Amino acid sequence: MIKFFSNKKSILYGCCAAFMVAIIFAAFSIAGKVKEKKKQQYIGSPQTGDVYLVKENSKEETGYYFLKVAELWEDSIIVYHSSFEYNHAVKELDKEDYFVLDEQLIFTKNQLQQMLDNNEISMVERDYGSNEGFNRMKY
Repeated sequence: MIKFFSNKKSILYGCCAAFMVAIIFAAFSIAGKVKEKKKQQYIGSPQTGDVYLVKENSKEETGYYFLKVAELWEDSIIVYHSSFEYNHAVKELDKEDYFVLDEQLIFTKNQLQQMLDNNEISMVERDYGSNEGFNRMKY
C-alpha cells in the first residue's frame, strides 16, 4: 500500500501548493474583472483616438477588425475602419494594416454599449504607444 503524505513536510508542501494555485487563480480572476470594468468605462465615456477590436460573426466564420474614434458628437461617435479583417483576435494592427480615412462609420453611444453587451467589442485601447500601429491612417 502506498502512503501519501507520509510525513508532516509532505502535508505542508501539499497545502502550500494548493494555496499557491488558489492565489494564482484569484489574481487572474481579479485581473479579468479589472479589464472588463475598464472596457465598460471606456465605452461609457469614449475619447478621440480610442480603438475598438470588433468581433463579427457570420454563418461561415468569425472576423475581427479595428475601429478608431475620429470624432465625438453629443450622443454619437464617428470612427475609422481598419483596412484588414482578421480571422482571430489580435492586439495590434498588422504591419500592412491602417485606418481608412475615407471610410467613416457613425455609431450612437447606445449602439456601442449594445455591442459591448453582446460581446462584439472584445478589446478597447486608450493611451497606447506607437508599437500597436494604431496611429497609421491613409486615404
